[in-house]
Amino acid sequence: LSHIWPSELSDVGAEYLASHGQIEWLKGYSKLLMSECGFDDMSNSRKIACARRHTHLLGEAYLGIRDINKAFHYFLRAAPLEPASLRTRYLLAIIETFSSTMGSPELALQCARIAIATCDSIMDVSVQENHRNTLWHIVFQQTLKCRRYDEACVAVSSLADANEQKVCLKRLIFELQDKNQMDWLCRLPWESMLGGIENVIKYLEQKMMSAKGSLGKNTVFHFLYALSVKYGSYRSAANAMYQLATRLLEQSHAGGPPEIRLARSNALVAATNALRLLPPDEACLIIGNNSAEQKNEKRNRNSEDKEESSTNVKTLKQNKSPRVRILWVKDIAKEAFLEQARQKISLSNPPLVGAEETMNLLLNENI
Repeated sequence: LSHIWPSELSDVGAEYLASHGQIEWLKGYSKLLMSECGFDDMSNSRKIACARRHTHLLGEAYLGIRDINKAFHYFLRAAPLEPASLRTRYLLAIIETFSSTMGSPELALQCARIAIATCDSIMDVSVQENHRNTLWHIVFQQTLKCRRYDEACVAVSSLADANEQKVCLKRLIFELQDKNQMDWLCRLPWESMLGGIENVIKYLEQKMMSAKGSLGKNTVFHFLYALSVKYGSYRSAANAMYQLATRLLEQSHAGGPPEIRLARSNALVAATNALRLLPPDEACLIIGNNSAEQKNEKRNRNSEDKEESSTNVKTLKQNKSPRVRILWVKDIAKEAFLEQARQKISLSNPPLVGAEETMNLLLNENI
């Protein structure tokens, strides 16, 4: 309340009616006071302050009976028009009420947008930037709750602090993956964000390093594959699917049940398809520890850097480092065929007992 009127305007009667939910009595009391209190006219600042105070108390009364739309209406009417810094502080207090206490992100988001427009009138540049950054961060948080991911993307771009942009960008990416929003991941304009698409792929790769294999269709491996294919980072896409196949093998005993074998086979085929989009002399994966060569290779995701990428592959072949091995597309394709064969054999009924029966089954399945 201190944001919109001086303390000497305290009215115990109005506060009592508001705190006890006597809305109609409060309306009548306010009307009576405004007509009989002896102020000259609405140009009188004390009368305006008193009117705003009673309007705010009406908002609190409606808030008490959980009529949040009417409460929001009266709170906005009570907001001071000037100075802009005072109005912004009042609106920030209202945002806090609706975002945390009442759990209404839609109204908090609406109030934040009004406050952002108010910031333009603040004369002190440092205060203006501080309020603006705070409000855009609030917009980002509330748009995530409302699943308005395009508006969340705009809010991240509007943040002035680069470090805060990185934190919010990572949170947005992980939110999309956790909520299975692959369509949004591929639609948002990551090129205009801080660090571009490279940062997005890097964050997904970081999450992939600690992820377990899963039979689901919306894992971080699938998200990384879809995004990398869209932006022409075919080696990154192939690596995501190969990593999924490797994790599934590590988590299963002797290859696991048919469902895991099928998931591994599909992942290996997807990795093969992605690598085949590269030139033949670059259609490979570099598997190993986090060596300097591998880090350099991961940086070359852009399809325009073909010459440099080819040079890296040739250098690794010449060095023959024991920490790094090169998997060409034909090796991964062979592994995919073998996995398909194992799956067919495991599903055969009755079980196969001889080599001839096994070969006939595989030939019939075109494997």
